[in-house]
Amino acid sequence: MSTQRPRRFWKEVAVVELPEGGYGIALDGRPVKAPSKNVLRLCSQALAEGVADEWRAQGEFLDPFSMPLTQLANTAQDRMVPLRAAIEDELLAHIDGDALCYYADGPQDLVDRQHAAWSPVTQWAAERFGVSWQQTSGIMPVSQPEPVRAAIAAALAAMSPEELAAFQVIAPGVSSLLVGLAVIHGRLNAEQAFTVAVVDELYQAEQWGHDWEADDRRERLRQELASASQFLLLARSQSGEGASDSGAAHHRCDSSQG
Repeated sequence: MSTQRPRRFWKEVAVVELPEGGYGIALDGRPVKAPSKNVLRLCSQALAEGVADEWRAQGEFLDPFSMPLTQLANTAQDRMVPLRAAIEDELLAHIDGDALCYYADGPQDLVDRQHAAWSPVTQWAAERFGVSWQQTSGIMPVSQPEPVRAAIAAALAAMSPEELAAFQVIAPGVSSLLVGLAVIHGRLNAEQAFTVAVVDELYQAEQWGHDWEADDRRERLRQELASASQFLLLARSQSGEGASDSGAAHHRCDSSQG
């Protein structure tokens, strides 16, 4: 049974300043609302313009899959504030399974590629957070020490709702909290994160040939990382004010500095 997509009902899309702070989107003067039915509130004008462009680009029918910025903004507002504690706990539950902590037993050329791609990230994380992650070869699980857990918990707690929304896309997508943190803190851009994440898959494709389903999955991942990175960039654009200066919830879009 097919589901009928909503038909476009608006002609004009505008960015508006909201009385309570931040920016909203108006469709023919009517405010866009998040799934919670509350008015969608965006923390920067640049992000609001990006979201507005997605609404302007819609054709006869609404296509939610072509609106990643809108989806992330909805997530930041509806999930990252009221459900924050549970989401942080869920993310931390995956700390022992970080892909960058599990090197292959062999062959050596794969191990060399893993070290070349992953070591700069783990070294950066050790310097940035003052802790060292336990790593191993093979599939036997490792348990990260308490200082690592505490450091990552503090890093998650320091993120704005917008950053946490992007992180929740990036880290599970690449099976690595380390890579997610590296993107949030500016150590990796979206394409670099993608390259780090697909070392194993590309090696296997070289050995056994490409599979269209795997190629399609990787391309979707690349697009998701690019959208999350763009969302971060726009959220942190503060039109003349320091990105980390304001303590107000709708302006605290950037925790990457310091």
